[in-house]
Amino acid sequence: MKLISNLFRTITLFSSRLAIWFTLLFFFVTSNIFATDYTITVTAAGNSNYIFNSSGLQFTDSNDPDISVNVGDKLIFDATSNTLASHPFAIVSQLNSSNGYSSSNEVSGVTNNGENGVLITWDLTGVTPGEYFYVCVNHPDMRGKITVNAVTSGTDSDNDGVADDVDVDDDNDGILDTIEGTDDTDGDGTINSLDLDSDGDGCNDVVEAGYVDGDNDGLAGVSPFEVTSDGKVKSVDYKTDSQIDDLDENGTKDFLEKGSELSKSSDPSSVNVLEYTNVTFTSSGTTVNDLGTIKYSWQITSDDGETWTNVANYIADNANHPGKYSDYDKTVLKIDSVTAEMTGFKYRLLMQTPAFKCDLDVTSAAAELEVFKTDTDSDGVPDDDDLDDDNDGILDSAEGGATLDTDGDGTPNRIDIDSDGDGCNDVIEAGFTDEDNDGKVGIPTLQVDAQGKVFSAGGEGFSSPRQKI
Repeated sequence: MKLISNLFRTITLFSSRLAIWFTLLFFFVTSNIFATDYTITVTAAGNSNYIFNSSGLQFTDSNDPDISVNVGDKLIFDATSNTLASHPFAIVSQLNSSNGYSSSNEVSGVTNNGENGVLITWDLTGVTPGEYFYVCVNHPDMRGKITVNAVTSGTDSDNDGVADDVDVDDDNDGILDTIEGTDDTDGDGTINSLDLDSDGDGCNDVVEAGYVDGDNDGLAGVSPFEVTSDGKVKSVDYKTDSQIDDLDENGTKDFLEKGSELSKSSDPSSVNVLEYTNVTFTSSGTTVNDLGTIKYSWQITSDDGETWTNVANYIADNANHPGKYSDYDKTVLKIDSVTAEMTGFKYRLLMQTPAFKCDLDVTSAAAELEVFKTDTDSDGVPDDDDLDDDNDGILDSAEGGATLDTDGDGTPNRIDIDSDGDGCNDVIEAGFTDEDNDGKVGIPTLQVDAQGKVFSAGGEGFSSPRQKI
């Protein structure tokens, strides 16, 4: 019995120690506990080379040697030597066109970068693996390469030195994995959190989410870049779920909504109409396989295309604008009661796909509106300016003004050649001559003055249209 008890105690102790070893092993595997601080003493002799000494990197009076380190390591360059008085030491992401230094290429996060007489420290935790350079600010021949290697346990999908099980942005597209999720929206076999184009529409998620991809590589910002210890790109202000773009406001994030390229289907036609007529302009667009949402905005110009303004803004900015606009966000623009002052206005349709940012906006051709004032008697003087709208020799004011309709036939007296509807034209009843019986005073061709008053009537000259009334 005692033997069994001792055996049980031994097994229990072994199991406990085994658990401890597994815990330590997990810590070793998931953390870069082998990260090393390397101190390099830097001196110079002339303007051709830096001289490195470092026991950790096994440099002994080495001229411009290449350095190879791992993510998580730390490089400490001791640049306090008097020999570096004219040789400021810098770490850059790339050399300039002359293989030398440019301040715009300095790596961020380096303490005292580009200085001398100090310790220059670069903590490589979260740094993107790749090639970097050290270089003298003043002398481009004094330079060398620094290779930063990835150290990961398990999978590191974006090769940023942070394992996926720690990384909160596994593909470095600027969208948190918790937002992208583990679905495979486009069905390509890659889950969204690892897919740079989750909806498979050819437009990268980083762009559709509302970030800038300066080098068009599908990653946030411009490569190479540094990441934090939890895998966020340092140069990016990460958006919350509600801040990720849904520009067509349909409830689906744009990076998860498949879109396609936009093209124009039809152009509007120009119209010529009489004043106070209702008109329409029609245009439309389409996308490949009708994917995505098209946003329509009619635009207007009154200066022959020098400047275009959305009709919505034109209305808001011009309280007393002529015409009555509606449906200016649809394919058919409606304008009621156009006026002569709108003659020469042009209209076009702006078409956009808000949820698909990788295509260009499309505009239709311009259509022109030409509006003519009503000239009932066709004498060249519009009714608005004509004192005798029907050339019957009777002033409109004498016929009852703009609206009086004596015989109730729907035609105001001012343009009715038989105002009382008795079968005898007004021109005759007023005592004028109408030899061709057209309801107008005199015989063709009559002449009118600038106010539309007849002053020549087939030999019977009238200084006043009502002279014989």
